Amino acid sequence: MKTKIHITGCVVAALFLLTLPARADLVLLATNSGATQGDTGDTLEVGLTNNGPSDVTIGGFSFGISVPSTSGITFTDVTTNTATPYIFAGTSLFGPDITNPGQTLPATDITASDITENPSGIDVASGSTVGLGLVFFSVAANAAPTSVSVNFDDYPVSSLSDENGNNVSIDTFEGSAILVAPSTAAVPEPSAAAALAGLVLAAGTFVRHRRAC
Repeated sequence: MKTKIHITGCVVAALFLLTLPARADLVLLATNSGATQGDTGDTLEVGLTNNGPSDVTIGGFSFGISVPSTSGITFTDVTTNTATPYIFAGTSLFGPDITNPGQTLPATDITASDITENPSGIDVASGSTVGLGLVFFSVAANAAPTSVSVNFDDYPVSSLSDENGNNVSIDTFEGSAILVAPSTAAVPEPSAAAALAGLVLAAGTFVRHRRAC
């Protein structure tokens, strides 16, 4: 008798789970990038991937990325010119809008339809990735040649909302890195440079001597 009750309970639990809405695995991500000391206008991209089994409706987003204050990297701007289709292409209200760029960069945008009486939002299809912003940055001339971590700021700075303004959970934050390279090839030390100049001078004297002969 106890066995029958246990089996019945398992069946009920399974049916209950089947009635729950599918949970989307939403990933906020940034792409890796390369740069050189003294660069301006380098870019990285921020995007959203839906790894869940069903579409998810997004009506607005915000994200904040940051780098160490000693990195020599400064965020300067963010645009909708993403390599992957921009999430609100054709329906963007203002974005992405940014404030106080620097070592941190907050950006936001919503669909224009979300300020009307019939909000709709944008469906992010299962298995797809959409762009949230193309981020521009500059690198100081004295920045250390190294790999600089780019991290997302926590909720609520980085967040999503549906067409009614309700929070949509972000399951995973995937930061990235900016690889900073030296601006020029290594310059010879003074002693090596002097030796090289001496060789060039000697070679010139030898050529002139051969011509004289």
